[in-house]
Amino acid sequence: MEMPGNIRNPNLFGSISAVNSLNGSNNLENRFLKMKMLVTAVEQYLETRNDDQLNMINQYLQGLSLSLDLSLYDPDTNMAGNFFLSIYELMNNLEPRSLTSWHCVDVLLNCCKNSGARKALMTTYKFLPCLARMMCDQLATKKKVSLLRLMQNITCGIKIQWQIPHITHLITSLCKWIERQQPDHEVLELSLAVLVNLCYKNVSSVYILQHHTDLKKFIRMCLSLKGMIVELYVCEMALILEDISGYIPGVLFPKLIDNTFMACIETYRKRDNLVFKQVIEFFMVFAKNNPAMTSALAAYDKYGERVGSILEVRTKQGLLLEIPLKNHFSQLIERSSDQSDQDLECVEALLEFIDFLIEAKVPQISSLYGRIIPLALNWMQEMTTSYRALSVLRDIAINVDQNESKILEFLMASLRMFMFTLKCCQDEKMMASTEFIKRLGALLQLLTAMIQVESMREKVMQEIQQDVFRSIFASLLGDSSPRSGDSPSSCKIEAVNLYLYALALLAKLAERSNEWLDYLNELLHDRQIHVVIAQAISRSPPNVKQLALELSLTCSRKVSSALANLQSFMSTDTCGHLNISADVGVGLIPVVQSERLNILLENIEKAIARNEIDNVATSELMECYNFKISYLAQAERAALSSLEASTKHCTHLQHRISRLTPENARLQQSELHITRKLEEVTTKAEDLENKLRNFRNKCDAEKGRYKVLHSQFLEKDKALGECRASLADAENQLAKLQSALEDLEETRKKQEKQEQLAKEQITKAEESNKNLATQIQDLEKTLREKEKLLKDTRIDLELKTNIINNITRMATSSLAR
Repeated sequence: MEMPGNIRNPNLFGSISAVNSLNGSNNLENRFLKMKMLVTAVEQYLETRNDDQLNMINQYLQGLSLSLDLSLYDPDTNMAGNFFLSIYELMNNLEPRSLTSWHCVDVLLNCCKNSGARKALMTTYKFLPCLARMMCDQLATKKKVSLLRLMQNITCGIKIQWQIPHITHLITSLCKWIERQQPDHEVLELSLAVLVNLCYKNVSSVYILQHHTDLKKFIRMCLSLKGMIVELYVCEMALILEDISGYIPGVLFPKLIDNTFMACIETYRKRDNLVFKQVIEFFMVFAKNNPAMTSALAAYDKYGERVGSILEVRTKQGLLLEIPLKNHFSQLIERSSDQSDQDLECVEALLEFIDFLIEAKVPQISSLYGRIIPLALNWMQEMTTSYRALSVLRDIAINVDQNESKILEFLMASLRMFMFTLKCCQDEKMMASTEFIKRLGALLQLLTAMIQVESMREKVMQEIQQDVFRSIFASLLGDSSPRSGDSPSSCKIEAVNLYLYALALLAKLAERSNEWLDYLNELLHDRQIHVVIAQAISRSPPNVKQLALELSLTCSRKVSSALANLQSFMSTDTCGHLNISADVGVGLIPVVQSERLNILLENIEKAIARNEIDNVATSELMECYNFKISYLAQAERAALSSLEASTKHCTHLQHRISRLTPENARLQQSELHITRKLEEVTTKAEDLENKLRNFRNKCDAEKGRYKVLHSQFLEKDKALGECRASLADAENQLAKLQSALEDLEETRKKQEKQEQLAKEQITKAEESNKNLATQIQDLEKTLREKEKLLKDTRIDLELKTNIINNITRMATSSLAR
């Protein structure tokens, strides 16, 4: 059978893999060569502060900033981790606005094109304080844009737990650039974007903004700004500051919805994945958590037009939206190879946005199912977008009207493709991929939703095979469990969710088949399944927790035990809960000033007690205030210094945590694996003890039998002795009989010889008899012949005699006459 789409020739992949395996090592070394040289050069520069080394660093940075291989910056590799740490140390030890620092900015901008690296720069390596130091009013527009664009990348979704160093300078600088309404519209737009990112879900940043800015005046100024993206950021800023600035007019919500759709269309057309994702995420969060926004969503009446416009963007870019049903599978699995990672992230965000609209059941969305399903099916085969595409299909299957035969036809026609994807779980390399695990989990949810539709249930149940589930659980229950440390995938939350989705699908199948019910019960009796359910209860999202609680009803005691054991393994991120405090102000004022301040305060207190405050000299009060201001200024400097040191130490600890977390996970997996093996060994030991006990009982029984047999043996031995004596007598008699037998044998031989001679004589006699008999026969024959001749002769003689007699008589009678 011909393979569909781009996988028509599977042998081609084998050939490519064989070639790649030969050259893989050299290619890997060449790819990371510049990184290694940069890390080495940075280490040497930090030790020697040599300008030649700095020039080499600049060359390496310029080369890496132009690199097209974004996989270099994958944070999961050790080399990328060392690279980011080197850049961090370099920027902390250089002048904030030096040439090398700007080269670092260019490199980090290139790194942010890798989504994993962008998240690592934001959460693990904490580059924001380094970048905040580089901000000033004298920067050229190009540098402002580069710096702000990098900040926009590494602040999208940032969580600020405390006042990080230079955050005040950063926020005030952004506000200045916004208030001045820069002639370059891009600087204004990026400044607003960074400010929104900093304040979104970060109370400390909002307090800093409130403390250093007149918020009402700032918001009024922002509301006068023009531009589609700018107006959207202004709406978002107003919503973020709603609790502080006061009432938000109701007209702002429809404007936010409309601007969101227009911004989505524009950024989607430009493939600006970061802004597109940021706009969508903000919109979805506020739509879920703000009642006024929920009401505005229900009242908005342009969903069909706006979502249709977004889908039209994909059509104009040449992507498949409407697919003939008969060629569904082969066409869907093919996709143009020129799609960039940015485009894939845009599509992923679009699918997430559509999924949100379907879940929210906004007006007119159901009329677009016929266009949304082909889009989701088209991107289902792409690993980056597959999870979101399957989520869209799942929610459509849940919300679709069962009378919509065309929509159900689309899903049923794609069932073979779903099964093809599901069977990929039998590939161990695929199961080691986190993205594939998420994709498989979404597919299982889709199949669960399809089973609940009556018209599709029977066909889906016919297609699903038990071997697929055995492949899914093989890494968890088999001997080659990834918990042994070879692969961490089975301990990841995505893998835990996958197992729960598989169990939920099995539960739906078990409702209608005893065979599936037996298999589900078999799984629910396994300890590893209890551990997975416990992990889901403690770590998974709410929908998976609900599934885990439902499944735990049949084995609640064992799951509770596993959950209790799991508590000792769970690690908490203490960095997010640090309470850094310092005794600022201690020893900040010299002793003489402290004594003067104490005397002054005592005099003022006495004057207040005597109601003689008017007699206190103004100069003394001013001196008191000066002391107080001096004290507070020194306390603030000390606090900022302490905060910067604490943040630096915290960042250092975060870097260590990023390296120790995989090791910790590996050790936890090893511990779980050892615990499992220990339980298996304990069970085997108990079995062996039972077998040994049974063997001892059998041995005691055999000993009793041995004693009986031994006594019987002695009796038999005695009888055997008697038999031997009898045997000796019998042997003597046998010898005599043997001698007599020999004599008889000789006699017999003689008789046989005589008998032989007699037989020979008899034979000869018989031969003679035969000869004589032959002769007798011959003689008898001759005799018979002679007798016959004689008889004939006699007859002839008689005739002749008669004739003679007649003649004689006649003659006589003649003579007588």
